[in-house]
Amino acid sequence: RGRRGLSMTRPSRAPPPLLPRPTKIVRFDVERERVVRDAAGRCVEAAAGEVGELLGLIDNADVTRLFDGYTDRSATEKKILRDVAAVGDLYFSTGDLVRQDAEGFVYFVTASATRFAGRARTCRRRRWRRY
Repeated sequence: RGRRGLSMTRPSRAPPPLLPRPTKIVRFDVERERVVRDAAGRCVEAAAGEVGELLGLIDNADVTRLFDGYTDRSATEKKILRDVAAVGDLYFSTGDLVRQDAEGFVYFVTASATRFAGRARTCRRRRWRRY
């Protein structure tokens, strides 16, 4: 057991009602480090049990889904995905890889910053395992 009595061997999970809506979990190509799109250019949703990237809807008309971006415009553009489910929609790329089970529980797997740090050898690879 780690600090605060949390298990270090069990992945974190969020029950279905706690995952903010509307979000999507889409397939993610780890080798190319980008989301997977179908022939029509839409993102492919991850199946139950499959690891994918967590995306959040951007809706500037709704203050709860507003995304002002970063001070660096190019960094902002890297985080915005267009035409995810329909033409013209905008989603925020969280960079978090998660897995949703058949009951709707969502498990955190890893973050993009962790993946990039692992490639630069700034963290121990053996600390991370796939769930």
